[in-house]
Amino acid sequence: PLPQWAEVDDSLTANCRKYFSQEYRKATGFDYRYQPKDYKALSMLLGNIADATTAKNPQATNGDVYNAFTYFIDHLPEWYRNGGFSLCIINGKFNEIIASMRHERANRAGVSEDYARSVLRDLRG
Repeated sequence: PLPQWAEVDDSLTANCRKYFSQEYRKATGFDYRYQPKDYKALSMLLGNIADATTAKNPQATNGDVYNAFTYFIDHLPEWYRNGGFSLCIINGKFNEIIASMRHERANRAGVSEDYARSVLRDLRG
């Protein structure tokens, strides 16, 4: 077997970096230019996502963390995809992004206030 340091291309960080780069290219048409601060931001972002993933499932694997990362990137609020698609910005706003995603999901899962008012108006005649 290869030592762990020889498997860099298959590591969680490398796979997430590849995924982010692909999504960035799709969104902007440009290659993402990594600087040292981007590598640090990616590591911190993966740490936050790993913490959230293992909090829900203590037996979570690297595959689970990767799936959570891809879900997170795929469901970024529109502003971050259009105006702040940077690892540094996304990592720095992680808590706000998670709160926004939860709020959006809650609104989709439930009935909006406007819809509820509309139904009540229709029932009253």
